[in-house]
Amino acid sequence: PAESPADGAAPAAPATATPGARLTKEDLDSLAQVAADVVTKSAVPWMENQVQQLESQISQSRKGLKNQLKYMLWRKPRESTGSSSHPPATAAPSYSTEQVSQDNGTMYPLHTVEGQMRLAGDLAFLLRDYETASSYYRNVVSDFKQDRSWKHTAGAYEMWGLCMYITGTSRSEWMNCMDQAYDHYLKAMSGRHAMRSVALHQAMVCDYKEAAARLMKVNGDMTDTGLRSALILEQAGQLYCQAGSSRKGSFHLVLAGHTFNKLGFKRLALCSYQAVVNQYGPKQWFHITDHFHFTMARQAFGLGLLPESMSHFLTLLNSFTVADKRISIQADREATYLKEFLYVVKNWMEKSGAAKAPRAVDLRLPCIGSDILVLLPADTAASPQSASGESRSAPGAVPPPPPPPPPQPSAAVAAPAADAAGHSEAPV
Repeated sequence: PAESPADGAAPAAPATATPGARLTKEDLDSLAQVAADVVTKSAVPWMENQVQQLESQISQSRKGLKNQLKYMLWRKPRESTGSSSHPPATAAPSYSTEQVSQDNGTMYPLHTVEGQMRLAGDLAFLLRDYETASSYYRNVVSDFKQDRSWKHTAGAYEMWGLCMYITGTSRSEWMNCMDQAYDHYLKAMSGRHAMRSVALHQAMVCDYKEAAARLMKVNGDMTDTGLRSALILEQAGQLYCQAGSSRKGSFHLVLAGHTFNKLGFKRLALCSYQAVVNQYGPKQWFHITDHFHFTMARQAFGLGLLPESMSHFLTLLNSFTVADKRISIQADREATYLKEFLYVVKNWMEKSGAAKAPRAVDLRLPCIGSDILVLLPADTAASPQSASGESRSAPGAVPPPPPPPPPQPSAAVAAPAADAAGHSEAPV
C-alpha cells in the first residue's frame, strides 16, 4: 500500500496531462461528426427559417405599390430615443428582441423594419448568399441615411461593399461603398470602426502604394496623435518599402519611431529606427545617422540592453575617425556623447561584476600628430606674412618688445666687403 502523508512521505505531485491526450482517433472523428451535425442539421436550417420569416415580414411592410408610396411620401425620420411602444405579437420572430446596434440608444430594435432588414442581410451573409445580403444592405442604407444615423449607415455601406467585392462586382462600385463607410464612420466620431473599414479596404485593394496613401489620408483625417498615429505611420512606411519607394518608406518609419519614443514605447521606437538605420548609412548623411545611433543607444539603455546600448555608442564615437566624414561636431555635443557612454560603461561594469567574460570595448581614440598646430584664442594668430618671418600680434595681446638693432661691422670687416662689392660686376 502507498504511504500516507502522516507516515512522513511527501505527496506525489499530480501529473499535468495534455487536454485531449487520452482521446483516440475514433473519439476525435466522433466529435467532428457531432459538430458537423450541429451545423448542418440545426444551425443552418434555423438560419434559413429565420431569413424566410424576416423576408415575409419585410414584404408585408415594403413590397407593393401602396407600401412603396407610403414609404416614400410619409416616412418620417426616427427619433434617437426609439419607439416606446411594445412590438406586436406577430411582428418579430420568436428568437430574440435585442437591438441590432447600440449606436443611438434603442433606435432600431428588431420589431422595426430597418432592424429586420439588417438582421436578414447578416444572416444571408453568414449563409454565403451574398447577392441576397447585398440587396438587403442596399435597401436599408437609405433608411439609415434619412434618419441621420451615421454609424448604422457606415455599417450597411461596409457590408454592402464586402458583398459586392466577393461577388466580383466592378471595382469602382465596391470602392465607393468602402469610401462611404469610412466617411460616415468619421461623421459618427467612431475612429475605431473607421480604422476597421480602412483595414478591410486595404486587404481588398492589394496595391501597396495605394494602401499606404490611404493610411496617410486616415492619419491626416484623425486628430489622434497617440499610439494609433504611430501604428499608422509604421504600417504606411512598410507598405511604401514593399512598393519600391524605400526613401519614402524610411521617412515614415522614422516618423513612427519618433512618435513611439515620444509616447514612451521605447522598444517599438527602437525597432522602427533599427529598420531604417542601414538605409541611411551609405548616403553619408552623418547628422541623421548620428541622431539614430544616439537615440537608439539611449533607448536600449532605458530597456536594460546595456551591450546593445554600448554598441550604438561605439558606432557613434568611432564614426568620427572615418576620413570621409567631413563634419565638425560641437564640443558640448561631443562631451554629452562621451559622458553618457561612460555612464553606460560604468553600469555595464557594475552589472558584470566578477564575471570572467572579457570586458573590453573597441573604442578608437584619435591620434594627434606633431604636425598639427593648435591655436587658442589668447595665442598669437599667424598673419599672412608668416612665410617671410614677420608676425602680427593678436588683438588685445601685449606687443612684444622691439628687436635689438643689428650690430655694425668693424672697419676691417667693412673694407673687404666693399672690395668684394666693387669686383662683383667683373666678368667671370
